[in-house]
Amino acid sequence: MNQDDPPTKPLARRRRLFAIASVTLGLVVSALIAEFALRVYVASRGWTPNCYVTGMAFLVPHEQAGHTLRPNLRLRSSVYNVTTNAFGLRGPEIEAIKPDDTTRILVLGGSSVFGYLVPDGQDSCVQLQAILKQESSLAEHDWQVLNAGVPGYNMTQCRLRYTSDLAALKPDWVIL
Repeated sequence: MNQDDPPTKPLARRRRLFAIASVTLGLVVSALIAEFALRVYVASRGWTPNCYVTGMAFLVPHEQAGHTLRPNLRLRSSVYNVTTNAFGLRGPEIEAIKPDDTTRILVLGGSSVFGYLVPDGQDSCVQLQAILKQESSLAEHDWQVLNAGVPGYNMTQCRLRYTSDLAALKPDWVIL
């Protein structure tokens, strides 16, 4: 080996390390670009990709109960859709003053009443209302079953929200 010959092993090693670093950097940059593009796409569609993160979107502070559902929410998710009305109840808009020929049932509870991970129109309150309207002996009467379930609620929070906000709806029956 001549002193004027360049060392081949260190040069080959540097080239290999440079190639590995270049490929790694390219993969990381590609992953970041893909992540950004997917976030923009999901946001433009109005979706919430993680159903467990949505609690931050549909809960607001409540002075007595700690938190409650955000009124007038329209949340579309890859898992389900959630709609709340002006009273912060899950479901369509209702009149504050109950019609004379209507029996109003208010169902209070936590996430099982709310119908966590259940699309609009498939929660237990909607199903109960459909059963009451289909029952032949009750068919002439109008029934309104209101879903006052809030994920994470306990019985104390249900009572506090009922007395502070929901008693004004004058339900005929309250189910806990």
